Amino acid sequence: MPDVYQSSARIYVDTSGMLQSLLRGVAVESNMGLEVRVMGQFLLSEPNLRNVVRQVDLDLTVNTPEGERQLAASLKNRIKINLQNENLFSISYEDKNAERAHDVVQALLTNFVEQNLGHSREDMDTAQTFLLDQIASYEKQLVEAEERLAKFKQENMHLLPGELGFQGKLGAVTAQLSESRAEFKDAVARRDELKRQLAEIPATYSADLAGSGIGPPSNLEVRILEFESRLDELLIKYTEQHPDVLMIRRRLEALQDQREQELNAFAEMADSLAQDSDS
Repeated sequence: MPDVYQSSARIYVDTSGMLQSLLRGVAVESNMGLEVRVMGQFLLSEPNLRNVVRQVDLDLTVNTPEGERQLAASLKNRIKINLQNENLFSISYEDKNAERAHDVVQALLTNFVEQNLGHSREDMDTAQTFLLDQIASYEKQLVEAEERLAKFKQENMHLLPGELGFQGKLGAVTAQLSESRAEFKDAVARRDELKRQLAEIPATYSADLAGSGIGPPSNLEVRILEFESRLDELLIKYTEQHPDVLMIRRRLEALQDQREQELNAFAEMADSLAQDSDS
């Protein structure tokens, strides 16, 4: 049997091109596996095979276009293209002439690479055009958004927060109003307390409160007056249940009890002196 020589090549196709990455989520994504199969069909197409015939000088053995088509058909029957996965496929060719087997596969590979490079250049140009269009579109949208923002600020300056805005002024006035209301409540409470204390003050002092009208008030009377004054001051600021108020009131009650005891003792002594004087 005559010798038969086989030449083969494996081609890897990068399906993650520049344009594919840019258009992901923006445009309809193409089926790259289908595109690889289409490229395989391109290699076995009659125009491409006739080009291979001319590249390896097989056209020198025929003189008519019909003979050239027959050579192309003969090549197609002996060329095998197998798609191994989505990105990888192989090309193989058998011939009795080893050099011709190599040249046919090399010509197929060269045609495929040139075709793929043409698509790559086209993809790069398309990607560049796409990016420039997107940049121009975003610039236009940004300018329009800035113009709308400036117009809104001009038309609603009195409603925007800040020193000159309505919201800022409203917040300051609200704070002043709350502070004034609190001061008013304190003033009303002090007025009511002063009225209550004024109502409790007698128009005149009795002889007992004045130390029986004899001489200046005693030390005990002075202390009672001081504690009453302190109690009045505390009641202006605090309630009856405040600890300081309760303490002062207990001290005042103790002093008043002590004064009552002294007055009773003084009255008993006065009665005793009166009885001795009568006798």
